[in-house]
Formats: sequence, C-alpha cells, structure tokens
Amino acid sequence: MARCPVCNSEYISGESDRCSVCNWDLKSYPLPRTGKFRKIFQEKERSYLEWARHAWQRLGEERSLLEESAHLPHSGKMPNLEAELNELRSQMKQAAAETNALRAELAAAKQDRAFLTSQIEWIFARLEAVNLEEMQEGIWQLQEWANAIYDDQIYNNQIHNEQPESYLSSEVGIDYSPLEKLLGSGTWRKADELTWQIMLEVANREAEGWLRIEDIEAFPSTDLGTINWLWEYYSSGRFGCSVQQRIWETAAKDYTEFCDRVGWRVKENWLYYEDLNCSLNSPEGYLPIIAWRKRSCYGVGSISAGETMAALLSRF
Repeated sequence: MARCPVCNSEYISGESDRCSVCNWDLKSYPLPRTGKFRKIFQEKERSYLEWARHAWQRLGEERSLLEESAHLPHSGKMPNLEAELNELRSQMKQAAAETNALRAELAAAKQDRAFLTSQIEWIFARLEAVNLEEMQEGIWQLQEWANAIYDDQIYNNQIHNEQPESYLSSEVGIDYSPLEKLLGSGTWRKADELTWQIMLEVANREAEGWLRIEDIEAFPSTDLGTINWLWEYYSSGRFGCSVQQRIWETAAKDYTEFCDRVGWRVKENWLYYEDLNCSLNSPEGYLPIIAWRKRSCYGVGSISAGETMAALLSRF
C-alpha cells in the first residue's frame, strides 16, 4: 500500500492514476538523469507539492468550520422591525421640533438685525449732519472758558501785585495790553496766537508769515523781555521763553528731548497745534509756541523748528 503525498490517503500502486480523495496525479514521470534541467524540475515538483498540501490543509479546516456552524443552535427570532420603525418615527419628530425651534430663533435674529441696522443708519445720518469744525471750536471755547474760571483767583491775586513801571515797554511802539488781558484772564490759546502775531509785527514779517534766523537775532530785546515777562508772570512761572530756556539746557539743547519734556511730543507722537491743551495744567514750558505753528516736528518757513528754538532761546 502507498500513501498520497498530498492528503496521505492509502492507495494501491498501479491501480489508479489519481488519488480518489484529493485527485492528486499519482503517476510517475521520468526525470532527466543529469544536468541542470533535472534539478530545476525537481525544485518545481517540490514547490508544487508543498502548495497542494497547504491548499488541502486549508480546505479541510474550512470544511470543519462549516460542519461546526451547521450544528450551532439558532434563536429563531426575527428582528422587531415595527419597534425599530417606531423609534425612527420618534427621532424624526424630535428632529422636526428642533428644526422648527431653530427657524423661530433665526426669524427673531433677523428682526433684531433689521432693528440694529435701522438704528445704525440713523446714527450715521445724524453724524453726517454734524459740523465737526464747529464742534471743535465749541470745545476749545468751553475749555478756555473753564480755564479762565479756574485761573480767576490766580489772576485776581496777581493783578494787584506790584509791577514795574515799564513792564509793557516796547522799542517799536507795540501795545501789549491786549496780550496782558488775554493772559490775565487765562485765555491761553488766544494769547499764544496773539504772541505769534506780535512777533511777526515787530519783525515786520507779517506778509511772509514766518521768522528768519536773522529776524530772531535782531528782535528788540525790550519787546522780547516784555513778552517773556507777561507769560511768566501770569502763569506763575510755568510758561515763558525763560522757562523754556531752562528746560532747553537740561535737555542738552536737543529739540526732540525738549519736546518730550514740554509736552509737544507725547509717546513719540508729534503734537498738532489744534490738539493743544492750553491750561495751567499743561507741562512747564508748554507756551508760548514760536518755533512751530502747524505741528511740533515742522518749522515755519524755510527753517526747522529746532533751529528756530535754538536761535530764540540763545537770547535768554
């Protein structure tokens, strides 16, 4: 008796060409006696036999699993489709209710948005009707009026103090009483504007609207002293060219540093003239402004603000 090389079943040699169990070819084929073809054929035959054995083994395992599953007990219960359908219907109703609630919230939100839009449009319409220049002028007037009231007591005390007979002297016949009146009432911005006009008038530069270095150097000492005295006197020593000269020296005659100290430059932002806060609460040396008129980083005319400041304060 012989055995099948694949399924290991017994068979009688010479009676059958194939295995009755796995159908493996049991015939013997002559091999080349020598040479590389004999070796190649043997390797192929061996690989084919290994594959057949492995396939037969897997087939047996799958057959065993099928037989085992055939003997497993079944529950015999059909899925409760009606219950699942009812559950789905309930979920759909809940989803529909949530959708309706969201739609109601969306409608309310649209109404709120429409109301807010109408309010914003109304605000913009009102803002367009506002004259910003008139508003700014009104704010300045209120500020100066408040400063005048705040400084009234100081003025009343100062105006009765002993003053030199020539405290309003001028070499060119300038009447300084209007400037004194503004300073005495604490109307600091208008006093600064008048000071600038007086400087131009004394230097005969009204038509040009700015001072040259030679104009500052030739400015009458008496008039320069009168202007400085008025500012220093009515500000109780806070304003005036001599006050600025002291700060100029402590700032090492550096214009940027000087502006930082007197408040003409705040957090590296150069001040515009219209943004001046003219009051006794301003920093020392804040007024008068002669080196610039539009913005503190710009000069007037063809010379820089720093050059004008240096020329002016060299007179003190």
